[in-house]
Amino acid sequence: FLTITAYAQIPNNGFESFTNMGTYDNPLGWGTMNNTTTALSVYTAQKGTPGSPGASYLKLTSKTVSTTVVNGIAVSGVLDSMTMMPKSGFAYALRPLNFTGKWQHMIYGTSQGSITVTLTRWDTGMNMRMPVATATQTLTGMAMSWANFSIPFSYVEAGNPDTCIIVLKASGATPTNN
Repeated sequence: FLTITAYAQIPNNGFESFTNMGTYDNPLGWGTMNNTTTALSVYTAQKGTPGSPGASYLKLTSKTVSTTVVNGIAVSGVLDSMTMMPKSGFAYALRPLNFTGKWQHMIYGTSQGSITVTLTRWDTGMNMRMPVATATQTLTGMAMSWANFSIPFSYVEAGNPDTCIIVLKASGATPTNN
């Protein structure tokens, strides 16, 4: 279970805007697994209230769908629901030192969630995305109330990025129900 409110130039950074998809809401500008799990009325990404600051937040929970546990995942941009990997992020050209925000998390079982932020640039010569920096944090312990976080970026290139991709996960490689 993971809740997060991030601050920066991130689209819908406080998770205040949700799009009604009929039987569920999705955070505007974020891809989730809800489109895949909705047939069984299971939702791994839900709107929670109240946020800090703001009226709402994003609550991710890994849940059992049929016989498989589906990871609660949110991607800033488009999520490939088959591979559970990001397809895209959002335009971003700065070189921050840290990724900061507020979160709550409660680890259930042994499969810890995580936050991964990747800054990339398009390489026209190689015709592919190249990593510029990453900021990664595996969640440990519990943050039972809103707590500030700061995850340092590790830079592998001197140039500026053109894209930022944020991946939030409720569980690790082997998701745990709830």
